[in-house]
Amino acid sequence: MVITIGDDMRYLSLTAVTLLLVLCSCGLFKGEDKKESIPSFELTERPHYSNRPITELYIDSNGANYIGTYEGLVIDPLEGDLFYLDRDITSKSARIREVDGVYYARADDKSLISSTDGKDWTEIVRLGESIYDYVILKSGRIVIGSYQGVYYKDPEATEWTKKEFFFAGNSIANPNRIKHLIESKDGGVFAGTHHGIYRSLDEGENWERISGFIPNELDDVSQFLLKENGDILAYATKYAYVSEDNGETWFTSTLPSKGVFKAIEDNGIEYILIGGDIWARKTSRDVYVHLEIVDELIDKFDITVSTINNFYIRGEKLLVYYSSEYPTNVYSGIRVDESEIWDKLNK
Repeated sequence: MVITIGDDMRYLSLTAVTLLLVLCSCGLFKGEDKKESIPSFELTERPHYSNRPITELYIDSNGANYIGTYEGLVIDPLEGDLFYLDRDITSKSARIREVDGVYYARADDKSLISSTDGKDWTEIVRLGESIYDYVILKSGRIVIGSYQGVYYKDPEATEWTKKEFFFAGNSIANPNRIKHLIESKDGGVFAGTHHGIYRSLDEGENWERISGFIPNELDDVSQFLLKENGDILAYATKYAYVSEDNGETWFTSTLPSKGVFKAIEDNGIEYILIGGDIWARKTSRDVYVHLEIVDELIDKFDITVSTINNFYIRGEKLLVYYSSEYPTNVYSGIRVDESEIWDKLNK
């Protein structure tokens, strides 16, 4: 695994390029430091997943690997045989989250499931329409983003409330799709859609579009990231938009490519899956660093990799799933010494 600093200036904004030139001229960023190979993760191939459709990768707070497959959710131990968890309930599991010791996941596109131990799962609700995402609010209310809008239920309630509304029209060609839901530290609920960012300040009762500053051709918001410091990052078609005040104002940050599939913060570092590979940066105003995991897979395992489709990182552990035409597989990684990259950038 190698990390490249400033590998391709095409990915840098004009501001970032100017900053690098200033650092170089001041002797703070030496020429030989612009591109260095530094080990980051030692990768190991996981058995049993060749040519198997994978729907999710997740590492829980205990370090257990969860792999979502079409056949069902799997706990994949580093040693011993894997086993499926309630195949009928956990088929095609995705969006796995651990919230206050309880596990949640979307399953089979129309079902929301939960578990108190990560092993035995029950179905919370099954809708007659697609479930795209969900969020568990601090109050305990569950909010679901679906084809027809939003459903929510409080802990003491027995029925779900349906808030039917449409972001940009309801049609087969242009579905009303909520791609991601988060709750901010200040209590706002944010929905990323193909028509920008919507926000609710009353736990999903009412919504307003707050992204009029994004041009319509660029406002497909696929992912959010709520950082530990409370900042909200919204990843749209071409840029990341960052808010430090619960969505009242935003500044623009340049992405290295188009279309963020997943974003994770771990130990204060932002990791994104974009353009088929993983990039990282330490603050929302830094330049992204290319982790080049695809190149590592090609070099170490002598395979032809098309793209990384999914990943998860927690602490010292990494999971990645790649696919080309054939084969497909899952790899686990153990962090080697990635901290050196941030030390160099901060000198």
